[in-house]
Amino acid sequence: MQKMQLLLTRPLGMNDDFVESFPKDLAARLHFIDCPLMRIVSLQSQSGIEGDARAIFTSSNGVRFAPPSLGRYAYCVGERTTAVAREAGWEPICAGENAEELIEYIGARNPSVSLYHLCGVHQRGNVVEALNAKGLKAQRVVLYDQQLLPLPPVVLESLKGETPTIVPLFSPRAAAHFAAHAPKNPFIKVVAMSDAVAQSVRNNASLETVTAAHPTAKAMLDVIENLTLTHRLG
Repeated sequence: MQKMQLLLTRPLGMNDDFVESFPKDLAARLHFIDCPLMRIVSLQSQSGIEGDARAIFTSSNGVRFAPPSLGRYAYCVGERTTAVAREAGWEPICAGENAEELIEYIGARNPSVSLYHLCGVHQRGNVVEALNAKGLKAQRVVLYDQQLLPLPPVVLESLKGETPTIVPLFSPRAAAHFAAHAPKNPFIKVVAMSDAVAQSVRNNASLETVTAAHPTAKAMLDVIENLTLTHRLG
C-alpha cells in the first residue's frame, strides 16, 4: 500500500515533538519529510522581569528564550505551551486556546501586577494593545525572530507528483509562505490549525484545506488520521 507523504513544517526541534505525538498505527501509514518553513533565531534581548510581574506566553518559543522563571506565574496559550512553561519552572496558567481567549481570561481577572508578553518579532492577536485597552499594565518583550525558509528543491519536486501529501500548517505566516511557493496540485492536502491559518492558504486555490476542530495538536492529528483512512479506502 502506498504511503501518504507528510511534510514536517514546524521549526527544527518542534517537528520531533509533533512526530512523537503520532499513534504508532498512524505513523506507520505515513512517509515523513522534513520541511521546516521557518527557523527561530534568538535576538539576545534584555528581558528582565520585575519581581512580582507575570509573563505571557503565546508560544513555547517564548518560554525557550525567556529569563529564569524564579517560580513566577505565567499566562499561556494552549496546553503544549503550558506544559513547556511548567517544565521550565514557571507556575503556568492555561488561559485559552488562542490569543483572543487569553485576552478575555486575563481581562476578566484584572491583575494589578505588570504583564510581559515574551514573544517573537511576528505575533498575532495584539495581546499587549488589547490588555492595555482594558487598563492593564502590559508590555511586549521581543526575544526571537521567525525567519522564513525556502522550500527545498527535493520537496518541491515531491509536491509535483501524484503521491497524496499532507501538509500540516500551524501559523498564518507559515501558511501564506507555503501557499505562495507550493505547486498547484490537487494531491496536496493542507491541514490548517485554525480558520486564520486556512484563510492564509486561499491564495493558492488548488490546495484542498481542512481546518482542525480546535487549535491543538490533538485536533490536527484527528484530521491527519481521517485523511489517511480516506486515502486508504479510496
